[in-house]
Amino acid sequence: MLETAELVRRLLVPILIGTSRLVAALLALLLMQRGARALAIGRRARLCGLYSCRRSKSAGVAGAPSSESSQRFVSSPPPYPVSAPFAPITR
Repeated sequence: MLETAELVRRLLVPILIGTSRLVAALLALLLMQRGARALAIGRRARLCGLYSCRRSKSAGVAGAPSSESSQRFVSSPPPYPVSAPFAPITR
């Protein structure tokens, strides 16, 4: 019985040590990502303070183009007649 317990202990202790190191590394990675995200948010807030960015109502993204500037990208039909490239053939 003691030999079995010793065998289980010899097998489990290295696994537990390795798992705890992995969890510690993942926690450090998550903390670094959070710090980088906080820096980016602060930088974006400073830039928006300087340039008075607007927030988009749909996406909530700072610095989204206004409706006036997005009107330039609305497609309009060309001034000449255009046929569809794959127009149906009628006989």
